[in-house]
Amino acid sequence: MAHKQEKANAIDLLTYGPRLRKNALILHYTWFVVSTVYWGLSLSTSALPGGSPYINLMLSGVAEIGSILFCLAFMNRIGRKFCVTFGMICSGVCCIVAAYIPVNQGYNWLIQIIVYIGKSGSSISFCTVFNYSVELFPTVARNAGIGFSSMCARIGGVITPFISLLGEYFDNVVPMTIFGVMALSAGLLDLMLPETANRPIPDTLEEAENYARQDKEYYANGSQRESEDILKLDTRNSSETDNDQVL
Repeated sequence: MAHKQEKANAIDLLTYGPRLRKNALILHYTWFVVSTVYWGLSLSTSALPGGSPYINLMLSGVAEIGSILFCLAFMNRIGRKFCVTFGMICSGVCCIVAAYIPVNQGYNWLIQIIVYIGKSGSSISFCTVFNYSVELFPTVARNAGIGFSSMCARIGGVITPFISLLGEYFDNVVPMTIFGVMALSAGLLDLMLPETANRPIPDTLEEAENYARQDKEYYANGSQRESEDILKLDTRNSSETDNDQVL
């Protein structure tokens, strides 16, 4: 069994093992998508059909406050994975539905409501993905993992205005459809991630690699203690290997 590493970088997250690589890639993509969709919906709020752009922007802010309160109340109860996945899928469905509702035909109010719900979903994912990533990345590479994910989010924020401009050169449904497909794909991929709520976080690359296996046993046994015992066993085995190498 591999010995503990004192430090690691973002490359190690992608090369150490298949489970850790899968988790890291999905998290990087989730950060990229959640930033793109969040800012895409935020920038398009004032341009919603019907109503005052100022009122629309205010209502968007109210929806975001509700999302934050939702995370504070339920993130520990229903889990990080559910919050991120639910937020992304909800946002994706709302974006696609809102894109194909006829404008200025008596359904403007419906478009606004659906967009606000989608904005709430993206806000829930944005609030939760920070905690989720911190608990999934191992301690030895946590800063590197969060830093790379944050870079992916910044890239998403940069390309958002260009996606929004596609509506002026093509059909108006193109930007919202792109946001919707991206959000749905991220939400479905997040289903492959392990849950981290009320569980010990991994310290080493090895523990992070085994986190998916621990997640299956955690739910199979329905006990947090089972998951903790597995993590402690891996840590003890790693310590014994370190002592053997010193001797």
